[in-house]
Amino acid sequence: MALCSLCCELPFASLPDPPSNQSFARVNDNSELPALWLSSPNQGETIQSEPLGFTWHKHLSALALSAESCVLCSIIQDGVKQWLSHFEEAGKNPLFVEFHEAIHQVPEGQQLWVTKRYGDAPGMLVFVRNPVKSRVFVYLLTGVSFAVNDSKISKCQR
Repeated sequence: MALCSLCCELPFASLPDPPSNQSFARVNDNSELPALWLSSPNQGETIQSEPLGFTWHKHLSALALSAESCVLCSIIQDGVKQWLSHFEEAGKNPLFVEFHEAIHQVPEGQQLWVTKRYGDAPGMLVFVRNPVKSRVFVYLLTGVSFAVNDSKISKCQR
């Protein structure tokens, strides 16, 4: 399995930093569902319409389609499936339904963004905006760590 054209265009060596956030939260208090507050509650929804990173797939369905033929998209899709499974589980919690379901929804139709990992570790993170509070919340869907033998890199660069 090869890489798709979108993955071939990713600037792995110069991915942008992850979004700057005011606070960090967990949807339904689940550490597998991280959400970043892009503005403080006092600022309301006046911030963040700029890019979250490097644009990637247009939405989750496009990623799923690409995962059928791209090895990197397939790995990312597995992480997204886990995120979606945790989100579905949150939807079974009556407290989540009563107090949080209105503002936390599956990010269907939202642009996917990739960034470098926190601490500049090799790999990438995949973010998406919350569809209801898109200027306030973003979800960290998944991340990928890269481990490559340096001798293989030098052989590829010749």
